[in-house]
Amino acid sequence: MQNCESHAYDNMDVQDGRVNGSQGVVVDSLPNSTNIHAILVKFDKGTIGQKAR
Repeated sequence: MQNCESHAYDNMDVQDGRVNGSQGVVVDSLPNSTNIHAILVKFDKGTIGQKAR
């Protein structure tokens, strides 16, 4: 799953830049006991997601 292209499909946080069409690359996934809990994405534009870090 790592290094796969990622495209935001929803406006998750407009003020943080995580909006529909934002592009990046999957860098990791965080599993829990039965599923994937989170997918970590490095967005192409470095300012996207600063609030969420």
